[in-house]
Amino acid sequence: MYASTMTEDSSTIKSKLMADRYMSECEPSTEFRKPDHVRDSTSESFNIEERPTLARLTQAERLKSLAQRDFYQQDDWVDQFFEILFKIKQRGTTVKAEFYYGVIHFISCVYCLAVIPQQLKNAGYNSRKTIVSVALCTGVGSILAGLFANLPFVLAPPTVVSIFLSVYLQQKSEGPHEGSLAIMFSGLLLVLFGWRPLGKLVANLIPLSIQVGTAVGIGLLTALSGSTEIALVEPGNYVILRIGKITPEICIVFAGVIFICVAMRFHWKGSFCMAVIGCSLVWWIYQNDFPKSIVAKPQLDTYRKSSTSDSSTSFLIADLTFLYVLYLNGLMTSLSNLAVLTRSDSTIPRGRWIYMICGALTIVAGLLSSAPILVSPESSASIKEGAKTGLSAVVAGVLFLLALFFSPVFEQVPAAGTSPVLIMIGVILFQNVSRIDWRNVTYAAPAFVVLFYIPFTYSIIQGRSEYFFTFLGWRYFMFSYHRRDHGVHCIFDCFFSYWGISRQRSYIFEKNISTIGRVICSNI
Repeated sequence: MYASTMTEDSSTIKSKLMADRYMSECEPSTEFRKPDHVRDSTSESFNIEERPTLARLTQAERLKSLAQRDFYQQDDWVDQFFEILFKIKQRGTTVKAEFYYGVIHFISCVYCLAVIPQQLKNAGYNSRKTIVSVALCTGVGSILAGLFANLPFVLAPPTVVSIFLSVYLQQKSEGPHEGSLAIMFSGLLLVLFGWRPLGKLVANLIPLSIQVGTAVGIGLLTALSGSTEIALVEPGNYVILRIGKITPEICIVFAGVIFICVAMRFHWKGSFCMAVIGCSLVWWIYQNDFPKSIVAKPQLDTYRKSSTSDSSTSFLIADLTFLYVLYLNGLMTSLSNLAVLTRSDSTIPRGRWIYMICGALTIVAGLLSSAPILVSPESSASIKEGAKTGLSAVVAGVLFLLALFFSPVFEQVPAAGTSPVLIMIGVILFQNVSRIDWRNVTYAAPAFVVLFYIPFTYSIIQGRSEYFFTFLGWRYFMFSYHRRDHGVHCIFDCFFSYWGISRQRSYIFEKNISTIGRVICSNI
């Protein structure tokens, strides 16, 4: 009886406990939570951090959210707007800082509005209209690069390319028509190089020694151009060049060169721009010749088709295209590494967009009688300060568009204001000499041939031709000595070693070519 009572009591206690647990679970919670399918107007938010689903959206879907009206009814829609477009927080920067970096971009690159038109004027270009076209293409290109590539790169005409274009046209007695035609076709090729496999193939076909030799040769050509403008060097009677007479203009230029050296030593931003402004002011005061006007209505000059044509335009197209690839391939990688944006596989995020935008803007520049548009090396000044997004490039592009109305000031900048910049660009490019292994004559001799012949022949094609034959001749005799044979075997080795292909692969290619030749001959 006791046992039955204990069993009954235990079962009763168990049933009571289960009933209490059931009631506690069915009791409504104090915090009411709406079902997922029921949402009010206040819960609809586009905050990426609060809504994990938006964080998993693609960039195109995020951009579509900017077109919805509810997006702009939030308190922090401005921050989210810039985050979606430029990934401000993701790259560890702020909107205010990027605006500041954009101003630094503009100050560092604005000197091109004075240097580029002055160089192209010697080839027959209209100076004021070239200033307007350069400012327009630079502004639009920088804005597109910031929006589509989201990289802190300013797109502007490189000084070295513009000087080469001007000197080439003068040497061939050609004018803006041939120059614009070559710029348009070379820009079209640059757009094609935006396709990654083709761009990588072309970049890999250029050996390091020819890259370095070309950069140094272009630097010497730029410094020589800046020196001849102020008659610092002039043709001699018994020598090729001789030092000209010391004039006040030369003294102003050397003062500008010293100022740029000091500014670069202490990392002052906008050293080129300050040198142009300072030297121009001193020259205007010395000559008592100030600009008559400051603001003017922008005027553009468009490309006009001519009935005359010259076969040398094709060589200019090849020269410019080679310069584009050489310039962008090395400069973009250096700037991306400086901004800590390069991926683990050594690729640049959205780097192909830069090629396509530069190519498209170069075509437009040819239509507007301007200089080619590429990445400006002065972008490094802002990147060193901390620029990491395309917002800084957009800000710089807007400032360049505003500079359209100040063409009279840039037109009156004298040679005393631009020559210090050209001489210092030659100094900067000449630093690439340290990349040449001078102890290895196999690569040192051809590189020297390139950097020697480019400034004296004013042609990259001729300099590369000298390099090519020097390289092949050296390789021919070296392979002939080691392999104890001559003829076709050595020629294949030379060509494949020039393009950086291993000797084993060259043997396979040579064997396949020989087999194909025997089959063809047997069927004739």
